[in-house]
Amino acid sequence: MNQHLDPQGHAARQTTISPAVVTGAVIALFILLFEAGIAYAYARYQGRQVRRGWNIVPVTVLATDVPSGTLNPGNIKTAEIPEQFLTSTLATPASAGKALAKEVTVPLKKDVPLRWSDVVIEPETVLFAARDLKAGDTLGAGDFTPRSLAKDKVFGSALKASERSKYEGKTLTVELRAGDPVLSTFFSEARK
Repeated sequence: MNQHLDPQGHAARQTTISPAVVTGAVIALFILLFEAGIAYAYARYQGRQVRRGWNIVPVTVLATDVPSGTLNPGNIKTAEIPEQFLTSTLATPASAGKALAKEVTVPLKKDVPLRWSDVVIEPETVLFAARDLKAGDTLGAGDFTPRSLAKDKVFGSALKASERSKYEGKTLTVELRAGDPVLSTFFSEARK
């Protein structure tokens, strides 16, 4: 009788796997794969049920974060959303060219749909404080700085650049920091 010995001289034990164990493992693996296939098919079916009746349409989204500056073709990409969520405030791939090379009005985040209010399409030039100003200061030409904003971002009482000369020499009734918008209601004399 040939016995295999280990390095210490002890007889080595032979391990064998019983055919019943192999059969059980194969059956368990088959059941597991079958259940995974059913779960995957059900998930796909549920996804189709959720989207049923929803037409998917393209929309323009930001491909990168744009904290400031102007939009360029590398900043935008196309994504799809349900038609029910598409409004006239969102740019579509067909109309997104109007937003290129336009200044952004707010910092924009990646993967967010591009809204027309996010860029200056029809600008209005309004005045901002060029430096810190105190209540009681009489304003001169150097105290204003013009900035273009989208018309829908301009307050009704914001000083337009075309109205600058009407307010030079007027007394300010509020304190302004550099970069604050200048409103006609900030002066001791009402705008005429």
